[in-house]
Amino acid sequence: DVCGSLVLGGYSDWRLPTKKELISIVDYAIPYPPGPKINTTYFPNTIVSLYWSSTTDAGSPGNAWDVGFDYGSVISSGKFSFNRYVRCVRGGQSAANFVNNGNGTVTDTKTGLMWQQDEPGYMKWNSALSYCEGLSLGGNTDWRLPTIKELESLTDDTRYYPAIDTTFFPNAHASVYWSSTTYASNPSHAWYVDVDGFVDSYGDKKYFGMYVRCVRGGQVGTLGLLGDINIDGIVDISDVILEL
Repeated sequence: DVCGSLVLGGYSDWRLPTKKELISIVDYAIPYPPGPKINTTYFPNTIVSLYWSSTTDAGSPGNAWDVGFDYGSVISSGKFSFNRYVRCVRGGQSAANFVNNGNGTVTDTKTGLMWQQDEPGYMKWNSALSYCEGLSLGGNTDWRLPTIKELESLTDDTRYYPAIDTTFFPNAHASVYWSSTTYASNPSHAWYVDVDGFVDSYGDKKYFGMYVRCVRGGQVGTLGLLGDINIDGIVDISDVILEL
């Protein structure tokens, strides 16, 4: 209701951001404490706490996803049981648009990322990095382990167990997958996404075993410029450069 009734900067089409939109402004390179895990030049008043997204937890419809600007974790909470902080957003919403390339790879035309369609199995973090960097698939050798934001972009929030489009990724596991993003507060840990759809992203020990899916292409979240901050309190990221 707060976002839906907001008039700011001459606009009245504000809304509560989706989970993926909220994750897009998390800065995973900032440790907690002290936090917050966000660029405070653009968002100086961010609270080191959880923020609501508009995304319902598909496995528990009475819950919605929260994104933490403390640790950076994504958790599911009761919609009517908890109070969370709010930051509104406006602009277009677009979902992943997958294309099966017919050579063991899938391209998301929204992000420009190409994904390994199958997967090599369960391994430790260092082994996952080495496996992806040594992969030759679809005529390409520049594969790598995805960042936490790239891995999150692959999930489908309308599904659970697994929370991924199994038309394009039929062998996906409803389990944990490694990202290449080291946990800033503890370098012996790295971020992962749980594709079961009930838990989302956390940091865990790099010597644990998790599933792996490699990616190639531009890194989501690597922007040539963040955008412009206006005196009316709006950050405009309509003019961004995605490095492909």
